[in-house]
Amino acid sequence: MLEDLAEVPWGSLAQPDWNAANDEVPFALRALAAAASEHEARETYHQVLFALGNNHAGTYYPVALAAVPFLGQILETDPEAM
Repeated sequence: MLEDLAEVPWGSLAQPDWNAANDEVPFALRALAAAASEHEARETYHQVLFALGNNHAGTYYPVALAAVPFLGQILETDPEAM
């Protein structure tokens, strides 16, 4: 899961100014996939939303579109298999 994260040109996609252009979204997605408790999942939920846009304002950047397939991979993963 998430093997292709490095293939996405994250730095070339419009994203929040506070992101480290090449690292923030992949880091947040990996953290979400690795969440082992409900508490970790809640923390990484917010991390992902702020990596993709402004959660409080409800605005998202084009980088969110590139993240969607990876979110799908995370959702499809059987938590019992992890």
